[in-house]
Amino acid sequence: MSLTKNFRFYTYILVAALALTACAKRESGYKARRNASGATYTDGARGEAADAAAAAMGYNTDILGVMQPQSANSALSVTSYIRVNANNYQVVTTHYQALAISKTVQNFDGATFEVNGVCANNNCNPYYLIVNITRGGQQIKQTAMKKYFYYTGAESGQDLILSRGAGEFVSVQDAINELESAVIEGQ
Repeated sequence: MSLTKNFRFYTYILVAALALTACAKRESGYKARRNASGATYTDGARGEAADAAAAAMGYNTDILGVMQPQSANSALSVTSYIRVNANNYQVVTTHYQALAISKTVQNFDGATFEVNGVCANNNCNPYYLIVNITRGGQQIKQTAMKKYFYYTGAESGQDLILSRGAGEFVSVQDAINELESAVIEGQ
């Protein structure tokens, strides 16, 4: 081969090797994982493990969506939709003042769902939803979500979620603090 052909040949090999290396690096890092409502997990590997453990216990759960607050009788009501296995359930929290915890307890598919909602301010933006799932006193899964309502476009990507497995549950305030201090991989 001539010098020009050798140069082209080795250039193609070098470019292909660099492209493969770039792909390999991209695939080796943990990809940002999102839940059904589009929120990004603060710790994708931990969330995946908690989700898998809950599913193994018979509870494939996710937050499908959180609707904008509705004003009613000097309070704000927030409706959330939760999937439990093949069923979708609606949960409503009512808020009379910012930073106060609104708690409701419901039973779905044989498990107890303690749902806590917190409005960060008088507009309820962001809104924090913390769901503790237990059965017979045994922890199954804790999910906490930070939801912004009035953002569009790139700003809407600020919604965050975390999931914890049995033995890892934290208080409502600690879950909020973790969501507030979260640094998402790749951002």
